[in-house]
Amino acid sequence: MIITLCGFMGSGKSSVGAELARRLGWHFIDLDNAVEESAGMTITEIFAAGNEQGFRKRESLVLNEILLAYSCKGSNLVLALGGGTPVIPENRKAIREKTFCVYLQASADTLFGRLEHDCGGRPVLTKKASGNPEALYERISCLLDARAGFYEECSRLTINTDSLGIGGTAAEIISSL
Repeated sequence: MIITLCGFMGSGKSSVGAELARRLGWHFIDLDNAVEESAGMTITEIFAAGNEQGFRKRESLVLNEILLAYSCKGSNLVLALGGGTPVIPENRKAIREKTFCVYLQASADTLFGRLEHDCGGRPVLTKKASGNPEALYERISCLLDARAGFYEECSRLTINTDSLGIGGTAAEIISSL
């Protein structure tokens, strides 16, 4: 079985994913880290070298490689998706068809609180809002509005993480399986 976690940057995908995998005794992969490893560059460097479109192509390729590898092996995996992974229609289709996807939902206020002092390595946010809290909040809100429907489309379960910690979110996912 493959469980994917989708949601906006700062929703807890990586932290919850690692904890969920630990509790289940499964493998864990953070898609952003896998993309960096595949490219031999950081996400920021990938964006600088080939813009967001180039990054999304690489991300889709790595996503499909991971899904194929774990499906063929029959191994259990928790996969934390990148915040923009579900924006690509083919990715949404693969996520829906091959995984049990959990949408870690959070409000713009919560996300701003989590990301205000930790935007490094997130070029989609920093290129338009670096050092300006009002611009950052607006960027988060705008992107969240644009992406929420994509997250909902590919998920089978939605958990609001505004008031849940990492352990509580992992426990709620396990109780819903």
